[in-house]
This record gives sequence, C-alpha cells and structure tokens, in this order.
Amino acid sequence: MSSLNERERHLSMLRAAIPYASPQSRRAMEIILQADTLINLATSRPEPELSSCGLEAAETNNAIADPLSNAEALLMHIREFCTPKESETIQVILNFIHADRLFKNYKDFANAHPDMVKAAEVPSGSSSNSSSPNTSSNVMMEFLMSQLNPEQKTAFEQLQNIMYN
Repeated sequence: MSSLNERERHLSMLRAAIPYASPQSRRAMEIILQADTLINLATSRPEPELSSCGLEAAETNNAIADPLSNAEALLMHIREFCTPKESETIQVILNFIHADRLFKNYKDFANAHPDMVKAAEVPSGSSSNSSSPNTSSNVMMEFLMSQLNPEQKTAFEQLQNIMYN
C-alpha cells in the first residue's frame, strides 16, 4: 500500500514540476503522466458512482430484454460513418429487424384479439372481394396503422387520399 502512495506522491511532484520544465522535458513528463492514467484505466474497475446510478444494470437489462433494439441502435449510429454501399446493407438489415418486430407485434395482437383475427379471415371457398371485405380490411388496417409512427401515418394517409380520391 505504501508503494502506491509513494508512486502517487512521485506523480504529484511530476505534475507540479511540469510548468517549470523545458518544452522537451515537459513533453516527456506529460507522456509519463498519461501512461500512468492509461495504466490506471486499464487496471481499475468501473466507477462506483456509475454503477450506483444503475447505468450498468439498465444496459444489461436492455440487452437481455431486447437484443435487437441494441443491434438496431448500434446500426443506426454506425450508419453515418459507412460508405453508401455499407449504408445500404445496414438499411436492409434494419428493414429485417423492423419486419421481425412487426411480425412479433402481429402475433401478440392475434393472441390478444383472436375474435378479430377470425373475423378478418376470408373463407377459403370465396373470393377476396366477397362477403365482408370491410371487416377484414378494417381489422388489418387498424393493426397496421397502430404500428406506424405519426409521421408515417400522415404520409400513408396522404398516399391513400391520392390513390383513392
């Protein structure tokens, strides 16, 4: 323990001497201090203040709860540094992630509202334009609209108005 205190005392003296050293010596002293900082960073454990705030636990819980959301966030952040071809590949991966999330949401919706899904099913013997197209369209449209964010809803409604009016 005393060797650690001795080292800290020497480093403190070195820090105090920097303003009085020649430029060549100052550079060497700064490198020594930065090397010590790097060694301390590599050998130390995470700061207790951060873990007490629950940051590590929140990150771990998010990774366990939905690993795709972490992957999605990672891809979104690195996309801005990618070439156009890499960015296109990342967009395809993000589209798969979004499609997977939509499918899971639909399965949850179908499990929560089995009567609505059964009403939306078209009987196998009839054509798609028969009996109750409004019922099936409305249920599915309601579900799909619930999956869109407000901007997407507005854009979709504008396109719908253009196509059907």
